[in-house]
Amino acid sequence: MDWTIVRRAPATLAALTCTGVGITYNAGFAEQFGTAAVALAVASDVLKTCAGPALTAAIGERQWIRATASALVLVVTLTVSLVAAFGSAQHNRETATDDRAGKMLAYDSAAADVTRLDKELGALGTPRPVDVIMADIQGAKIDMGIWRRSKQCADITRAESKAACQPILALYRERGAAARRSELEPQLTAAKTVLATIGPRPQNADPQAHALSLVTGLPEDTIRLAISALIVALIEVGAIGGAIMAARPVTPRSANDNTPPLASVATTVASRATVVGHGNCLDATVATVPCLLGSARLAPSIVATTVASKATVTVAKPEAWADLQALLATGAIVPSQDLLVARWGQAPDRVSKWLLEWERDGVICRARDGRHKVIRAA
Repeated sequence: MDWTIVRRAPATLAALTCTGVGITYNAGFAEQFGTAAVALAVASDVLKTCAGPALTAAIGERQWIRATASALVLVVTLTVSLVAAFGSAQHNRETATDDRAGKMLAYDSAAADVTRLDKELGALGTPRPVDVIMADIQGAKIDMGIWRRSKQCADITRAESKAACQPILALYRERGAAARRSELEPQLTAAKTVLATIGPRPQNADPQAHALSLVTGLPEDTIRLAISALIVALIEVGAIGGAIMAARPVTPRSANDNTPPLASVATTVASRATVVGHGNCLDATVATVPCLLGSARLAPSIVATTVASKATVTVAKPEAWADLQALLATGAIVPSQDLLVARWGQAPDRVSKWLLEWERDGVICRARDGRHKVIRAA
């Protein structure tokens, strides 16, 4: 099983997730500027995620022109992404806050209507239906002279007219109350329906910002801005950092892997000898070489390897690692980096980078002897 894939899986998943969220945020923000802006935002986000690993790889390989180009791309795309993502995050939060604030206002208005209508309906009592009251008005007995003179009991100026119209006036009042009740009852039903639709009243437009405002004493608007900035930072760090972690080469950890070097990089070994004293660093090493790994001092070794011919092809990193394992398998010491440069047909700075990585991973150990660093298994 390839454990490299397993080790990289969490970082890869984090990078893909954060990149997807970032694309959603940025595309949503760019949508207001048209389809071309959306496509540009998506391309910028993908390029930003790729620029991080490219920059670290270029720095590790000391390719400074490539590193400068990668850094420039990363700065530009990251700036665009930060602006777009922050705008989108703030817009989404304000939309949610405004929605909750609207619900609060609607609930308060409906609750006030219910209270007012209940009170008014309670004051009206329970009048009979309007049709019943109109029938009583039409059947009421009153002197026709008074009826005409008072304009159907609407203009009462005499005491006798007032006394005669009292039953009619009572029916008029009941009819008015019944008519008003028929108007208010649908309004009360509508207000109660609004309350049922809204459900429980939200206590705050933005509960998170409100709670943090109580704790910190900062205004809620400031808290909201800080939360949006934190979300954006998490997205960008997750996308770029996850991509860098997922793309980082993983060096084999086992120093006991005796995989032989490939035939294409085979080198004729003339002899293996134990040499005491200082000699040519391409041929031998000194008798006693202290090798430090962290703070632990390892036992010295006096084994050296003499190489009679150089590599005729350029060796890639995996084959170079296998070749070095084979050299170190018997406890031999490689007297200098120059031997490996000649053996693998690689540039000195590239071989130095490989050795530094393997040393950091704890699979080899190096110690200085004069002008050179000897190499042995950890």
